[in-house]
Amino acid sequence: MAGAPGVQLIPSPEEIMQILKRTGAFREGHFVYPNGKHTAHYFQMPLAFRYYDTARVLAVALSRKFSRRTRHRQSVTKISVISPSSGGIPVAFGARDALSAQQIYWASRRTANACFAST
Repeated sequence: MAGAPGVQLIPSPEEIMQILKRTGAFREGHFVYPNGKHTAHYFQMPLAFRYYDTARVLAVALSRKFSRRTRHRQSVTKISVISPSSGGIPVAFGARDALSAQQIYWASRRTANACFAST
């Protein structure tokens, strides 16, 4: 882990899985995706983002991963972040901070309209 002793800026994959299991976001069973494919595992990420501490750890970890890839940021002058649903907004804000994005968008299936959040 990077940082001072006791400070974990990017959790390990094992720690991320512990968070996802503890919050119920990692589901095991039989699931069918809308495209018809079957899987024995499913991630229901809004469950992990119900709790501020968990959401913060995951969003900061993601933003740190993005921050490490500065060559991507340098090649794109204007960046917007798109979330597939409102449940991904906490992640979108973490990505926005890391990428210095100007805007965040998210989709709404019920109205088939895109919603807009200006930052």
